[in-house]
Amino acid sequence: MNKDNQLKQQKLKQEAIFRNVLIIGLILLMFLGLFIFRTLDQKRKSEMQKQRFENEKKQAEFQQKTTELEMQALRAQMNPHFTF
Repeated sequence: MNKDNQLKQQKLKQEAIFRNVLIIGLILLMFLGLFIFRTLDQKRKSEMQKQRFENEKKQAEFQQKTTELEMQALRAQMNPHFTF
């Protein structure tokens, strides 16, 4: 009878250890997933900001070239006597 109780207690301890290891493993897996998701999200946001900055830079360059071309067109139309 005593041996049966010891075997049951040992089995219960093993089940408790297994359950605790499983819970800890799931928690670690959840934190790992959260970390990976957060890292990928930050990377995506960084790439979007970089792309937005490049688009704004291209737009500014386009605006500057447009302004320069307009000034060249106006200078070409002016009478040379007014430029000096």
